Amino acid sequence: MGKPLFTLFASPFAQLGLWSMTLFNALCFVFTCWAADGVIRSQSHSLRWLFAPLLLLAPEYGRMVLAGMTEPFFGLIAMLALRALHERRFLVAALISSFMPFARPEYIAFVPFVAAWLIMQKSWRTLPVLLTGHMVYALLGWVALADPLWYFHRDPYTGAESVYGRGDAWHFVQSLPETLGWPLLLLVITSVIMTSAHLVRHRSLSNWQLFIIIVALLPSLTILLVHTILWWKGLKGSLGLTRVLATAAPLLALFAIAPVGALLDHSALRGFRRIMATTAIGMAAIGYSAYAFFDRTPWPYPIDGYQRFLRDVGEQVRVLADSETRVVFFHPMIAYRSGLNPYDTDHARQCWGLDAAAPATGLADHDLLVWDAHFGPNEGGTPLDLLLNRADLELVSVMVPDERMLTLGDHPFEV
Repeated sequence: MGKPLFTLFASPFAQLGLWSMTLFNALCFVFTCWAADGVIRSQSHSLRWLFAPLLLLAPEYGRMVLAGMTEPFFGLIAMLALRALHERRFLVAALISSFMPFARPEYIAFVPFVAAWLIMQKSWRTLPVLLTGHMVYALLGWVALADPLWYFHRDPYTGAESVYGRGDAWHFVQSLPETLGWPLLLLVITSVIMTSAHLVRHRSLSNWQLFIIIVALLPSLTILLVHTILWWKGLKGSLGLTRVLATAAPLLALFAIAPVGALLDHSALRGFRRIMATTAIGMAAIGYSAYAFFDRTPWPYPIDGYQRFLRDVGEQVRVLADSETRVVFFHPMIAYRSGLNPYDTDHARQCWGLDAAAPATGLADHDLLVWDAHFGPNEGGTPLDLLLNRADLELVSVMVPDERMLTLGDHPFEV
């Protein structure tokens, strides 16, 4: 589900296909690094160059860049807001943060800490600016949908527990080594230890240390906590997808690098020795990160059995559907693999449920209905028995993958 702000910026790239969406996310990554560098260089020069490779090689973040997903865009907005805060451009930071709810739902774990920092800096007048995004989109919703509260009334992240279920409370914590990689996690742990040691020794923290804790570390931990609770309790349509933690990767990379780099800058090492120490730490982190990334992400990424099966289904739909046939489908990949334009309602329509009490609802004579065990009984709310028991439908073809796969609800995958 693409949030409207992400859709606004990404849709021009999407017109050219997946490679262009990867380009969009690559640009998000580049500008994220630019924003982070403006924060790091004020306190440390030794390891500022390490931010970009450490972030890109965080396994889930790197995969999301390649996949054209929404997580890198959220990371960019968060880092832009963080840089503006650091440069004391509080009005700009509040304005950027106000639009985060329309980029990804993780705003709930970031914006409160922005507000906290604004309060700590006694920037009271900028707090109302945090509502700007909601006001703008409320006005747009009023014009387009006749509903200024559409953001709340049309929340898609509700009522999905029966489909997605719930899971182990430790699911996201246990996934951290695979999601973010041990190199990043070890640097984060090192920075936590260093910051704690400084607090014990000096009984206080500098304004810079408080800053990266409040607006980088704490939001990252809150993102982890919120997703843990949602999946554990089966709330807000959580499916337990570990890729959502990629939203915290830029913030964690910033927190991981800044204290270690500052320590090197203020150490007794000078000249060649500092260069050697910095190079050794940086290359070790990059080498370990690259190993962790490619160990989890084959390159080039191979097509898996699930995707091969959908490709075969698409080819079969091409054979069965002539120019006069309208294809009604549940799985969005069916249209893509069939070469259909999902917005051409004369030839394609995505179905989100058939009414058993009114068999003709949504279907016309000679429609080709493509039911799949993934979306059909789950998001589509249409169990297979409902279709097989209808006299107005004729079973044309059945397809199953070469290897047995289970989809949501433990339904064997078939079409």
